[in-house]
Amino acid sequence: MLRNARFQLLTSLRPQFDLRYAEHICPSAVDPKRRCSLRPFSTRLSGAWREVIGIDFGTTNCRVAVMEKDGNPKMIEISDRKICMPSVVSFDQNGKTIVGAHPKDAIPDKTVIGIKRLIGRSYDENAMELQKLKKMIPYEIIPPDSEEEEEEEEAWIKLTNGKKYSPAYIASLIIGRLIDETAKCRGNIYASHAVIAVPPFFDQTRTFALRGAAERHTPCVDVIDESLAASLYYLTRTNRQKGCFAVIDLGGGSFDISIVNASNGLSGPDIKTIATKHVDSVTGVDLDHAIMELLFRRLEQETGEKIHKLGLSAHSSVVRREAERAKIEFFSSSALHSRINLAVRCVQGISEQLEICLERSEFEDSMKEAILKVKDLCWSCLKEANMKPKRVDEIILVGGMSRVPRVWEIVEEIFGKRPSEEVNPDEAVALGAAIKANLIANKNENLVSYSL
Repeated sequence: MLRNARFQLLTSLRPQFDLRYAEHICPSAVDPKRRCSLRPFSTRLSGAWREVIGIDFGTTNCRVAVMEKDGNPKMIEISDRKICMPSVVSFDQNGKTIVGAHPKDAIPDKTVIGIKRLIGRSYDENAMELQKLKKMIPYEIIPPDSEEEEEEEEAWIKLTNGKKYSPAYIASLIIGRLIDETAKCRGNIYASHAVIAVPPFFDQTRTFALRGAAERHTPCVDVIDESLAASLYYLTRTNRQKGCFAVIDLGGGSFDISIVNASNGLSGPDIKTIATKHVDSVTGVDLDHAIMELLFRRLEQETGEKIHKLGLSAHSSVVRREAERAKIEFFSSSALHSRINLAVRCVQGISEQLEICLERSEFEDSMKEAILKVKDLCWSCLKEANMKPKRVDEIILVGGMSRVPRVWEIVEEIFGKRPSEEVNPDEAVALGAAIKANLIANKNENLVSYSL
C-alpha cells in the first residue's frame, strides 16, 4: 500500500512519469506479482536526513561529493580511504553480495561490471555498442525475467550460476552502498536530496532507470548532464558567470564532447548545452580489453598454447588487473615499457610465472583508432554547434583517459589552447552534481537550467 501511494505521488508530481518508467522505481505498483527486491529508502537505519549529495555514477568507478556548511563541495572517502568506489557487484560462493570490491578481488563469473552501459537498454536493441558489450563482459545478456508483454523489454543479466538480475537492481545496490558510506563519513546523516549525473546521450528511459535506482535510497533525486555538472563546478571554482566551454569526457564507458554556454541569468549563470556528440568505442574499458587481447596473443606466442589450456579465460580478472595496471603506468609516466607477470598453467598442469614486456609502442598502437575518433568527434561537435574553435573560451577535461598526453596534444591542435587545469578530471562531475543538489534543496532551481 505504501509503495502504491508513493507511485501515485510520483505520477501526480511528474506529468511525464508513466507506467513504463514507474516499474524501475516501484515494480509492485505496476504489477503486484513482480518481486520487489530493492528496499525503499524508508527502511534505512535511523539517522538524520539533512545531507545533500552529488553522485557521479561511472562505468568503472563511482564518486560522491557533499556540500559543506561554508558552501563549498567536498569529495567523500567512500572505499578504503579513497574517493572512488569500483562500480562492481560480486556474489560469493555463499550467496553474499559484495558491493564495490575491485574486479581483481572478485570471482569473474559471479561479478557484474560495467552495468551503466546496459541500464535502461532494450534486449532487442541492435546497437553496435551493445553487441560489442556482449563480447566483453563475463555474464549473459537476456530478456527480462517477467511475464509482462512490452514493446521494449529491458535487458537483464544472467550469471553462470543461473542467477538473474535487472541492471536497475545492480545499480541500486551500488548507489545504496555509496549513500551508506557517505552517511558513515558524515556522522550517520543520510542524504535528503541527491543529484545523480547522467551522460548527455542518455535518453528518457535510461535516465529514469538510473534515477529510479537512486530513489530507492534517498527521498528526493534529480539528474543533471555530466557535462553541465562539470561546467557548473568550473564556474563555481573560478567565480565566473559566463563563457563557452568544450567539455570532453573520456571515461570508462563512453567518449562524449559537449559545447556548453553559460550566460548571466537573473539569479546567476544560466547553463545550456548547445551541441553534443558521443561514441561508445573510445573508453577506458575498451582500452583495457584491447590490452588484454594483446596480452593473450603474447601469451599464446610465448607458450605455444591456447589461452584455455593455460588456465585463463577471456574474462580473467588477473589479466584484466594487469592490463589496467599497465594502462595506468603508461598514462602517468613516460615509461617505454611495462613488465607484466602472470601465473599460468603450463606443462603437466604445473603453474609457472611468465613475464611479458609490453612496449609503449604496442600500447600506443592499440590507441590509434581511439585517438582519431577523439579528433573527428571534436570537429563534428563544433560543426553541429556552428562554431569555430576560437569561440570556445575553455576546454574542460573529464574522465581518467583524458590524462593521456596525446589527447591533450589533439585538443590543443584543434582549439588553439591547452585544456583548463582548474578542475580535477576525476572529481568535477560529482562536485558539480553536489552544487546542483544544494541549489535545488535551497529552492534556487532557476539558478541553473539544464537539459537532458
